[in-house]
Amino acid sequence: AALTAYLAARDGRDVTLVTGLDDGPAARELRRLLEPWLTLVPLPMSGEISEKTRVLAQGRPVVRLDHGSGRARRATEEARAALAGAAAVLVSDYGRG
Repeated sequence: AALTAYLAARDGRDVTLVTGLDDGPAARELRRLLEPWLTLVPLPMSGEISEKTRVLAQGRPVVRLDHGSGRARRATEEARAALAGAAAVLVSDYGRG
């Protein structure tokens, strides 16, 4: 969902990303990359943020390696307000419920 949110924001759309974020290095890097482009509404997490590493061969993706099994613990009032005011919502949970 972060890539989709980034691409939409880079294309000039007003984007708010509601997502689980921990305090680890991957989450800090994600914040650093996304915050200039969009509004980020973090959800508290248990465990680590999910990291996806795409392996390329001759410029084409051949496999994706996933690391991290964290889950968002609960919705916040800020997240509820963002969803209530959204014109469109993209849901992506990779089977984590």
